[in-house]
Parts: sequence; structure tokens; C-alpha cells
Amino acid sequence: MWTRTRAFPTAARARILARDPICKHCGQRPSTIADHITPVAEGGSDDETNGQGLCAPCHDLKTHAEQQRGMKRWNERRPRQRRTPEQHPGLTG
Repeated sequence: MWTRTRAFPTAARARILARDPICKHCGQRPSTIADHITPVAEGGSDDETNGQGLCAPCHDLKTHAEQQRGMKRWNERRPRQRRTPEQHPGLTG
């Protein structure tokens, strides 16, 4: 599935990673990714206060959870279309 991502501006990314040198999620690995705490798709902003430093494995887990929430919201909004059952023309009853 193709997803759009939104990155912090380069200078903001550098400040976030300098502020959070260790992953905010696991607290064990160095931060390599400036992540939106609240995703832009869920109303978050590109402000540095909405940023946190994460390691790649923790970022992958968070991104997967966000994608699952997005799919759930999409499925809830999508109208259900059901076809009426039709008998196959080759079958006679």
C-alpha cells in the first residue's frame, strides 16, 4: 500500500534529533528519525513541539499502528455496497 509521508524541514529535524538523542519510545537506541508525535493526517502539525526522536525499529512499529488506525477509519467511512445475489445464467433451477 502506498502512503504519503511528511517530513520535518531539515533544520527542525536536526534540532529534534539533537534534543532527543535517544529514542523516546524504547530509550535504548540512538534516535535516527524525527517523528510526528501526532501524525499530520490525524491533525498534528509540523511544529517542533509535535516532534520526537525515534530509532528506526520503534518508528516502524508506530507507523504500522498509525496505518492500521487509518485503515480502520477508512473502512468505517466507506459505504458498504452489496450486490444482490444473481443466479448464474448457466445454472437452471
